[in-house]
Parts: sequence; structure tokens; C-alpha cells
Amino acid sequence: MRVRVKAPPVDGAVNAALIQLFAIAVSVSRSKVSQGSDATDRNMIIEVEGVSIDELRNRLLHP
Repeated sequence: MRVRVKAPPVDGAVNAALIQLFAIAVSVSRSKVSQGSDATDRNMIIEVEGVSIDELRNRLLHP
């Protein structure tokens, strides 16, 4: 998923909002989603616990 954010990254608020958005998009609880890359990196890697990559792909492509 590609998301563009124009707001400046203030105190990690943008990252937290993106993680929450992703959790909602793939129908998992927020506690199952975490950031897998450095918080200062422009490309965020998101990890989802307990859901396979195929299931995530299916949930994103067929909501």
C-alpha cells in the first residue's frame, strides 16, 4: 500500500495514524500491527502478527 502524507512527522503522530489506518484496512486489532522499520525512514515497513501475507493481500485487494 502506498500512502502519501503531507503533514510533518511530529512526535511519531503520523506513524501512529498510518499504523491505525492499516489496521482498519486489513481488519485486525491495532495491537497486532507494528512498525518494522526505523521511525525516521521515509519508507515504512509494517508488520502484522498472526495474518499471512496472502491473507493481507486478499484483505487489501477485496475489502
